[in-house]
Amino acid sequence: MVNGQSTQGFQVVVAKSLDYEAKGSYSLVIDVTDGEMTVQSNVEVTVTDANDIRIDQVTWSPFPTAGGTTVRFTGSGLGTVWRTNSVSAFYSLSRTASASGRGSRLSYNVSAGGCTILTAPTIVECTTEPGFGEGLEWSLTVNGYMARANGVLTRYERPSISAVGRA
Repeated sequence: MVNGQSTQGFQVVVAKSLDYEAKGSYSLVIDVTDGEMTVQSNVEVTVTDANDIRIDQVTWSPFPTAGGTTVRFTGSGLGTVWRTNSVSAFYSLSRTASASGRGSRLSYNVSAGGCTILTAPTIVECTTEPGFGEGLEWSLTVNGYMARANGVLTRYERPSISAVGRA
């Protein structure tokens, strides 16, 4: 009873939003008193993860066809600071070409290698694999949530022929 009113629960109000990437749960100790007696209870608050992954910037330079170039993603929601994270990325090409009035579609996906969260929850780096092409769009998946690097198209360097020999 509070002020003669029956209560069937309580509500916890926080000063600011709880961020799952910063902390997944909180332990509270609640003291309730009637002026004479005090009862203490422990309450666990679990923060629910939301798909708030966002890529704000992609730092890259043209990739050699052999791969091995680092691509850096800067944003928010890119991993947690309190647990092990799962991070992966792929980049894809999808084009429709028209030859003689017929449309044909070229598309492929490449999984990036060695994705690592450098600074959770804001910086991820991945390594390109061997490949070719331009107009490659990236997607990043962190702990099961995906975001696209909208508007950022990357490319491989054009291959060069360094020598020609007889067969």
